Amino acid sequence: MNNRPASQSAQLVDNDHAIQDLNNENLIAQTQNELVIEKKKRRSKPLLVVVLALLLVALGGVATLLLYKQYFEKQPIPTQTTSSSTSPVSSKKLTAADTINAVNEILRGTVENESTAMLQPLKVAGYDFYTGIDRNKIVSIAQSVPANDAPVMRAKITKLLKEKGFSDSTLNSVDDMETSTIRYAEADVVCSLLDTKTYNNPAGPHQFVIGCGNMSDYVSTAKAQSPFYGIYPNKSDVDATVLFNGIPVVKASSTQGYQTAQIGVSGVMDGQIGMGGFAGLFYQTPDKVWHYFTGTQGLIPCSDYAGSDIKKAYFGTDCSSADGKTTQKVSL
Repeated sequence: MNNRPASQSAQLVDNDHAIQDLNNENLIAQTQNELVIEKKKRRSKPLLVVVLALLLVALGGVATLLLYKQYFEKQPIPTQTTSSSTSPVSSKKLTAADTINAVNEILRGTVENESTAMLQPLKVAGYDFYTGIDRNKIVSIAQSVPANDAPVMRAKITKLLKEKGFSDSTLNSVDDMETSTIRYAEADVVCSLLDTKTYNNPAGPHQFVIGCGNMSDYVSTAKAQSPFYGIYPNKSDVDATVLFNGIPVVKASSTQGYQTAQIGVSGVMDGQIGMGGFAGLFYQTPDKVWHYFTGTQGLIPCSDYAGSDIKKAYFGTDCSSADGKTTQKVSL
């Protein structure tokens, strides 16, 4: 039983209510404050997301720029060249003169630029006839060699030329004939070695003659000869193949519009020059067409100059009388 006075009791009740109300108000205020803070947090999250997104874009742009510069604007690294002690391979072509000078270290002979040697015939690629070059394009050596030394000398020369890239082929043997012939061929030079015994004297010295010519001279000579081979009529000899020797000698005729040409012609048998060579005579008419006239080893009879064009082409040329006793001139 409560013995407090009524007024005091009422006051206590009111105080209790006041305290309760204050506590409630404090709770409400706290709750409101938390709500405000939560709202601010919620408002700030989208902004933070946007800021972060913009930041990532910016960083991505910088990264992309750096990547572009790294891979697309990267300067090439200069190539370092390394020096080599190996000297470049010489592209100098071998010449006939070089070859003869090398052989002369062995043969110790006399070098001849106006050669008395005659090179073996050669069929140039692309042409159906054999070509011989002019003697003034041949460089040669002549030397007398003791009979006992001849085989050794041939072997030394062959060895030297093979070391320079020549291939060799024996056209005939000195054991079987008075003269042996060995041909040496390289891409730029062709040579022939003639070894001749002393006639009817096995112990006598051998005469060595080696001549060399440039392949370029063979090619240019064959090109100059080709038009004349095209009209040369005697191409079907069974026992021989046609050989044209040297650059054709072309001259203007006394009659305007005409020309004459002369070229050495012979045959080739077993790869060697055959007997019976002669001068092949050709003439050109005003229409620029070449014609074959004849082959000769001497003065032609005047009667052979038959026909208007032949007489005009050879007008004033020496010819022999019918009896062969006098020299006359070709007349119209």
